Amino acid sequence: NADRFIGSNLGPYKLIEYLGQGAMARVYKAIHPDLRRYAAIKILRPHFSVDMEFVRLFQIEAQNLALLRHPNIVPVFGFTIQDDTPHYAMEYVDGVSLDAYLWRRVTLPPDEAIPLGAAIARALATAHDHGLVHHDVKPANVLLGFDGSIKVTDFGISQLISSAIKAHDVVCGT
Repeated sequence: NADRFIGSNLGPYKLIEYLGQGAMARVYKAIHPDLRRYAAIKILRPHFSVDMEFVRLFQIEAQNLALLRHPNIVPVFGFTIQDDTPHYAMEYVDGVSLDAYLWRRVTLPPDEAIPLGAAIARALATAHDHGLVHHDVKPANVLLGFDGSIKVTDFGISQLISSAIKAHDVVCGT
């Protein structure tokens, strides 16, 4: 149940709202009470948490993202395993996904689409410069902050797929 973590503490963060989920993890809005700062907490789903290979890949995801410093990539603050719950904290982007934005707008004029595409391309170029391929670039994985920021997120599948590609020489992803 996604709501079971609401109100609980993971490290210094108190989880306050369920934001969404992917195939391997759920994401929650949290607050760091001492710093009065919001964060997004990505928690590996329980059935993956018992598999140490998935835990290892999840930790590598957090480590890889922590190395990426770019204004168009959601930064990671830290990785922890608490009470058999692997999770990491990252910047909370107050805004909407590009997917939700496009549902309302349907199409974007060139003066919006070009800077948006350029920001996404800069983020992916930075990831590529660090040897990381996203493999799941789609509107749901681009966040548009109400402050005008554009952030690529959810590199979660990248390490898993990159390992499979190296082992089997295949092309996959969104």
